[in-house]
Amino acid sequence: MNRLILRELESIVTDDPGQVRVLDLGCGVGGSMIYLSERLDADYHGVTISGVQAELGRRFVSERGLQRVRIDEADLTDADYWQRLGDGRFDLALAVESFIHVPDLLSHLPLLAAQLKPGGRIVVVDDMISRLGARREPNAREKRWLREFRTGWYAHGLSAMEQLVAAAGDAGLALLEARDLTPHLELDRPRDLFARGFIAALRWSPVRPQWFNNLLGGNALQLALKNGLLGYYYLVLVRRPATQGSMSS
Repeated sequence: MNRLILRELESIVTDDPGQVRVLDLGCGVGGSMIYLSERLDADYHGVTISGVQAELGRRFVSERGLQRVRIDEADLTDADYWQRLGDGRFDLALAVESFIHVPDLLSHLPLLAAQLKPGGRIVVVDDMISRLGARREPNAREKRWLREFRTGWYAHGLSAMEQLVAAAGDAGLALLEARDLTPHLELDRPRDLFARGFIAALRWSPVRPQWFNNLLGGNALQLALKNGLLGYYYLVLVRRPATQGSMSS
């Protein structure tokens, strides 16, 4: 995944990569930015809602001596934060397994798109309702998987891939590339099968530890991916100039 993002970043670099600005939306502890910055010198700016992640990420960045990587603790949906930062500053933005955790994600896309320069790109890598899953009504078992995944993994921003692309179009972002990375996932590893058996034994227990919901959500995600209800997608979207007409989807 990081290699794909690096390829995307390299494709937009001109004569002076030092002038390129990269934004990581939901950067966690900065893993993707560290990977990229060690291979291409640019300005990297990460945002995470977690103070713990921000502190750890700054430590990892400092230990590697990376001078051009910054991590802020902030909410992606906080318009005041973006106003202080200033719109239209970034050439490339990343959203790696972060959009799925943003409540009411689609309504916030115009705010996030505004952080890109005209012609700037955003790479979204995340779990989404698949094309197949969006075209039919889920059965009772699939509805349970979606419910357990949303609850256990706080997947409040889960949406259909085509729905996300359409909302991005309304926000001024045109789709450049879409890849289905689901076949590259490692599903049904021994630990996953063990967890599935453990879940079956405890599912109806009246007393369950708090972390069980997280395990339940991870198992539901695996089953939904295996059965084609969800997909793991890599999308590249570009910010259109303000004068250009809207994209038809």
